[in-house]
Amino acid sequence: MKHYPRSGISEEGAAEIVHSELGLGLSQTKIQRLIAKSRITDLRNGGQHSYVSARRLFWVIRELQAVANGKSTEGLC
Repeated sequence: MKHYPRSGISEEGAAEIVHSELGLGLSQTKIQRLIAKSRITDLRNGGQHSYVSARRLFWVIRELQAVANGKSTEGLC
């Protein structure tokens, strides 16, 4: 079996990004939900490994900020 290096960012790194972008007022539960939405399954290894995607995390944060500001992110690519 081929070995692939670990992809993605750590949970701690993801939490730091969330705090940096959205402030410290979020509960741990909300932070974990954002991180969970940013998790990707690595299909190269039979789908047995998942990781937190920084790119997806920033998109989730951007979407949350847009909703908070009353804007829609639909149609943005």
